[in-house]
Amino acid sequence: MPEAPFESTVTVSRRIAAPPEALWALWTTPAWMRAWWGASEGLELFHRVTEARPGGALRYAMRPHAGGAEERVAGLFDLVEPPARLGFTWVWQGGAEPVDTHATVTFAAEGAATRVTVRHRGQPSARVAAIHRQGWTDMLADLDRAAAGAMPTPSLRDTLAALWWRLARRDWAGAGALLAEDAVVTWPHSGETFRGREAFVAVNAAYPGRWAIALPRAEATETGTLAVAEVGDGARSFHAVSLAAGAPGRIATLTEYWGEAGAPPAWRRA
Repeated sequence: MPEAPFESTVTVSRRIAAPPEALWALWTTPAWMRAWWGASEGLELFHRVTEARPGGALRYAMRPHAGGAEERVAGLFDLVEPPARLGFTWVWQGGAEPVDTHATVTFAAEGAATRVTVRHRGQPSARVAAIHRQGWTDMLADLDRAAAGAMPTPSLRDTLAALWWRLARRDWAGAGALLAEDAVVTWPHSGETFRGREAFVAVNAAYPGRWAIALPRAEATETGTLAVAEVGDGARSFHAVSLAAGAPGRIATLTEYWGEAGAPPAWRRA
């Protein structure tokens, strides 16, 4: 029996109280994506590649926290206009029904908020279209919660990624909430130690300038977790390596190594 007509393009939209730049960072930074992508569906994004450049790869692998079958999707970016538009192919790996589609995500400023719209073209059936509609609806709700600072922190790695996100948004109370009350933070490069979360939050809040933060890496180690951040204010830029120990949702110790970016000295230049 022929299938009833259906819309081959799924469109889902949501207004989120955050600027486009913040939502773009959440969507395109793997370390931050992991904290919110699939949260409503109880999924863990255990493998992710997001090369947000024309021709760059997109590869996600998800599995239920409670156990179950993995889901994998791959694609290529063909439209990258930060912080306004992303376009990519979306190909589910495996499964009885082939799904080879294309999605566009737009981030349009609406005052102090952003209208995020997903248009997913090429739906092969009403069943797949319904799955994608619900999936993107859940994803935008998860993105909304993450932008509001409500990132899940099921692991210490996620906690450290969330700490950097809150520092990037200048959410001092939110950043402090991820540290143990008696947390010890050490900056070996300057010989400083901050004892207690209030001391660490205070020095960040008082730091001169407006700094943009990117987080290209966050991963678990044998003894805790590690993150690599890129921090700059337009005039100067730094790389920071954070080593954290503690428990999910509560960092007990944090050691940060900071180095200023710049050209190598003359004796090391080719």
